[in-house]
Amino acid sequence: LIETSGAGKNLRHLIVGVGINVNQSAFPEELGGQASSLRLATGKNQSRPEILLAVLRGLEKWIDLWRGLGSAPIIDAWLKYAPWVGEEIEVKTSTGIECGVAVGLNPTGALILEDGLGHRREIHSGDVTLIGSV
Repeated sequence: LIETSGAGKNLRHLIVGVGINVNQSAFPEELGGQASSLRLATGKNQSRPEILLAVLRGLEKWIDLWRGLGSAPIIDAWLKYAPWVGEEIEVKTSTGIECGVAVGLNPTGALILEDGLGHRREIHSGDVTLIGSV
């Protein structure tokens, strides 16, 4: 989750919310295998301070990259890990539900969604679900 004030070179602040399941060994049944933790992935307890330090160092590298080169290399890197690009998705927004094929992201990070008629629109916030995984 990212909240910003300002835009482009006039960005005043950026608030990043990150959730990391560190040492959980089990999750509620309703999560149905959707959630995991570093402990489950590695088989051992993790140091929360060390995880926090690694996350902050990594974030600092991305911020420096953005300051030097803008959003393009960050968006390119992010899209390499986006399983929904080229897939039919549903996006729950504050104004309703949008369906279409996820084309990618625009230079500001907005989702580009294409409907069945080839019309594209930008989605700036919402919850994305792969249609085939609902």
